[in-house]
Amino acid sequence: MPKAVSARSLSALGSGSTLAPKSSRSYQDSDDEEDSSPAALQQREQERLAAINDIDWLYPQLKDHPPDTVRQFKEFMLAPADIRPIPTVEEALSAPGNAYFYGFYMSEADIRKFAIKHDQERRRSKRTTFEDMVFLTEFLTPLMDNKYVWLRQVVVGEDHKRRIRTMSEEVGETAWCLALCSNWEYRRGFDPTNREVRIIGRALKKMPHWWQGAREE
Repeated sequence: MPKAVSARSLSALGSGSTLAPKSSRSYQDSDDEEDSSPAALQQREQERLAAINDIDWLYPQLKDHPPDTVRQFKEFMLAPADIRPIPTVEEALSAPGNAYFYGFYMSEADIRKFAIKHDQERRRSKRTTFEDMVFLTEFLTPLMDNKYVWLRQVVVGEDHKRRIRTMSEEVGETAWCLALCSNWEYRRGFDPTNREVRIIGRALKKMPHWWQGAREE
C-alpha cells in the first residue's frame, strides 16, 4: 500500500493553483489521538481516497458556475484522456525495451527537489537517492486512484529534445520518465483520465509524452 498523502500534502501540490483544496470536509489532518483499529484505519483510507477523487473538493470554484457547466466539466475530467497517437504493436516491439510509456520527463534533479520539498523524513543528501525515487512514486500513486505510477528509463527522441527545453540528455540517451501507463496497459483497457493526467501534470509542472522504453540492464 502506498504511503498516505495527507490533505496538507495535496494542498501543497496545488499551492498557487486551482487545485489547492479549500474545503475541510471529513478529511483533514488532526493532532488529536486517532482510533488505530483496523476498521478505523480502513475507514480513514476510504475517506482519503474519496477526497482525492472528489472533483468538487479539488475544484471548489465549481460552485460558482452553472449546473450544466459543472456537469460537462466533471464528465470531461472523468473521461479517458486523449493520449493519441498510440504507439503500434510493431513500434513497441521495435523499441529497445519492447514497450512505450506515457508520462513525464524527470531529471534526477527534479526527483531530488520533489523529495526535498515533500518528504519530511528525507535524510540529508546532495544526491538523488533510491529513496527519493520511491517517495516520488508512492506520493503520487494515490492521485491516480491507487493505480501505481512508475519511474521508467526511456530513450530521448528528437521531439522530446525540441519540446522539453530543460532536458540535459541528448537524443538517443536514456532519461527518467514518471509513467502513467504503457502501450500494453492501454491495449488491455487502462485509460488514464483527464483528471489523473491534469493533477499529476500540475503537481510536476510538466506535460506528458510517449517515450520509447529503454533496454533494461
